[in-house]
Amino acid sequence: MQGELRYVYYGETNSGKLLAVVMIERGEQIRVVTAYDLDAGQKRDYLARRLRGE
Repeated sequence: MQGELRYVYYGETNSGKLLAVVMIERGEQIRVVTAYDLDAGQKRDYLARRLRGE
């Protein structure tokens, strides 16, 4: 829907795969819109933040 905020979270699966998960809030529900493998730039950002403890 137009005007909805989308949140993108980067994370790692138990098997070590790096993913981005896109979610929206609808009322009190959180819905996953999509998930995909991180690209090279996203991986670099995610790993740098992890090293800094963010």
